[in-house]
This record gives sequence, C-alpha cells and structure tokens, in this order.
Amino acid sequence: MIERFLATLAQLREVTPDLVGGAGGRERLATWADAVRLQMDCMQAELTSGQRSSLHRLLDALEAEHPEWRRLASSAKRASEAFGG
Repeated sequence: MIERFLATLAQLREVTPDLVGGAGGRERLATWADAVRLQMDCMQAELTSGQRSSLHRLLDALEAEHPEWRRLASSAKRASEAFGG
C-alpha cells in the first residue's frame, strides 16, 4: 500500500493547473484525497507526528473549495519528504 501512496505523492509533486482545473480535475482530486485518507487510516502504518501533520496539510489542500495547484505541489513535496522521499 505504501508504494501506491508514494506514487500518488509523486503525481502530486508534479501537479499542474490543467490537472487540477481541467476535465476530470475534481475526480482526480477526490482519488488523491482517498489515497491520503487510506494511508492515514492504515492500521499497519505507524505514522510519526510529522508524517501525520504533513498528510493533514495535504488533505486540506486537496479538499479546498478552490484547490491551488502550487499549494498541492508544495504540500505533496513536504509529505514526500516526511516519508523519506
């Protein structure tokens, strides 16, 4: 499961305005948000407070009423770094 999550973070680090605001953007954001929630809720994943905090920030960015691609990319980068990436 961590591999899928890390792949999601990699996609988010490279997010563009077209991916967020273009066709299918809302669905894409929802899929990414689901991946973050799964990682946060995974009983086998022992998250540090830094990892959990970075995931909360990323989830907030994904679920914003008007998601900003720069904020998404920045939050994904921080989360990736918290997971050793």
